[in-house]
Amino acid sequence: KAICKLYLEGSNGNTYVGSGWMISENKLITAGHCVYDERFGGWFKNIIVIPGKSGISEPYGRYEAQEIAATVGWVNSSNTRFDMGAIKLSKSISHKDFITPQINDSNTGAICGYPADRDGGIFQFKMSDELDKNDGRFYYQADTFGGQSGSPLLINRTTSIGIHNYGGCPNKASDLYVEFIDEVNSW
Repeated sequence: KAICKLYLEGSNGNTYVGSGWMISENKLITAGHCVYDERFGGWFKNIIVIPGKSGISEPYGRYEAQEIAATVGWVNSSNTRFDMGAIKLSKSISHKDFITPQINDSNTGAICGYPADRDGGIFQFKMSDELDKNDGRFYYQADTFGGQSGSPLLINRTTSIGIHNYGGCPNKASDLYVEFIDEVNSW
């Protein structure tokens, strides 16, 4: 229930989808390009967050983003290493299950989010794989698709070590770093 489906309205008026993960009752982490993307007009205007969406069921409700943020490295330079963002909700969510961000160089992990190619992107999909790490990025072959950007790179059900942000062979996640975690926690 801590993993969220995101509906994003770009400044260009188009709607996009993504994933994110709750770290507290009113904050979640996602990919930087799920809050800011130059290709779609910069900062997203409206973001709807649905924790634990399962088909048409939204058991924990819908929430609106009140504030959004992304790393300077992403906003100013489009540096994929720093493709990290955060969302602060307008009110607290209705449950207390969260995912803890952690610094860890694990050799295995799992991506869990809302891929748009499976059942219309309304169900969570999870896949595990071996991880390779190089220059602040995790690489893996776990199957991903658009809509999973912002998914946690999980090492267990409650701990994430990275943010999935790009597909391809291999797929990629930015690893978390202390300054990013501290900034989001203190926001």
